[in-house]
Amino acid sequence: MGAALAGHSRDVTPSTPSSISSASSHGGAFHSDRTIPARDMPPLPDVVSGDALLHDGDGVIDDDCGTLMAPRAPPRTLRPGRNAVLRSSSLENRDAVRLRATASDSTDRPKTYFGMPITPQVMMGACFTKMVHECGLRINCAGSWVHPGTGAQFLLLGCEEGIYAVDTNKLHDGELTKIHHRRCSWLYVHRDVLMAMQGRTSYLYRHDLVALSQKNLTLRISKPINRVPEKYIPKKLAITVRLPETKGALQCTTSRGEGSQAGAVFLCCCIPTAVLLFQWYEPLNKFLLVRSSELDTATRFPLSPFKLINARTDFPQLCIGVQVTDSIDRYEFSWIKFDDKKTPNVSPDVTQLCTTKLDVVAMSQIDKDSVLFAYKNKVVVTNLEGFEKTKLAVFTFNFHIEYVHCMQDSILAFHSHGVQGRCLSNNTLTQDISDMSKIYRVIGNDRYGLNTI
Repeated sequence: MGAALAGHSRDVTPSTPSSISSASSHGGAFHSDRTIPARDMPPLPDVVSGDALLHDGDGVIDDDCGTLMAPRAPPRTLRPGRNAVLRSSSLENRDAVRLRATASDSTDRPKTYFGMPITPQVMMGACFTKMVHECGLRINCAGSWVHPGTGAQFLLLGCEEGIYAVDTNKLHDGELTKIHHRRCSWLYVHRDVLMAMQGRTSYLYRHDLVALSQKNLTLRISKPINRVPEKYIPKKLAITVRLPETKGALQCTTSRGEGSQAGAVFLCCCIPTAVLLFQWYEPLNKFLLVRSSELDTATRFPLSPFKLINARTDFPQLCIGVQVTDSIDRYEFSWIKFDDKKTPNVSPDVTQLCTTKLDVVAMSQIDKDSVLFAYKNKVVVTNLEGFEKTKLAVFTFNFHIEYVHCMQDSILAFHSHGVQGRCLSNNTLTQDISDMSKIYRVIGNDRYGLNTI
């Protein structure tokens, strides 16, 4: 009892060395000015005994903040819509709205993407892609074909040395495969059938592309002694067939029908004495001769333009000339009509070629009542009667036009050093590619232009 009371009483006796030694011998923890001062140590964490955590005695800890819990998603809060923020017209919130709009615009496109810089946003459009490099072939025309079995897309090149094919999916291999040996000056692909104008004495040939590709593969692995000459193969089994009525073919063009002939495909071939019109016949999978028109012996070749135009008739009409008239806003077309065999098919202006005839480099039909043609540095839009359209009918360029390709809402005018695009509705510049160090030439149909240097 005396020890307990002594522990609660305050000791006011000054400390002496004897008292310090006696206190230390009894386990005291205090010090005096004569001892080394204790270091300032950080406070130790509170040690809680197990009994203190079990308040209710049922093994459950009451303090939820001290336990480990699985992370939970923050509660969803409704954010004001963008339109609601923009509609705020109070003076005190205008700066906040402006800052918010600026922040949203800056965060639409991140500065980096997985550590890599973002590709800059550019206006896409026409461009040139190098397909063949340092090739010694003399290329006249080009086309494309997708193999129905493998899905491989081939670029077909009609050259002075023959017809070559290159797989666009294997351009890194750089392999040009010769699929036919005859000289080719024009080609067109439809339904796995290749129509080509070939030979020194020019004819129109029909090739089965699937069989032709298999034939070349077979000839590589077979012995020459097993090969059957092409002239001994029956016509029904022949891979390549020559159309005898097209001897001396000079020009060819194709078109798709409209109106009563919607979906039909027409091919027109010009020979020295006549113009032949072929139509695709699906059951036989080939073009059949349906119409022909004789030409005058005084006709000058090549015919420019040489384009099939749909004019609300059973068969398309062939435009072979454009002439200027006394009227400023009117041109005169020379037509070859294939409607009736018994009536004269050639318009009276065809044989009377005067000095007013324009050197038309390209012609295209925009719609059922509008055509577009190019000469010198101009592109003109007229109706089928030759009258200029009232709305933006003439497009003038600062270079000599070599070819024009018409798209849905714009035109591409090609020149020897590049291409320039214009919008049909307002004549604004859409594309402008020019490289004075290179010379370009458009070959084949409307989709292809290859660099010749």
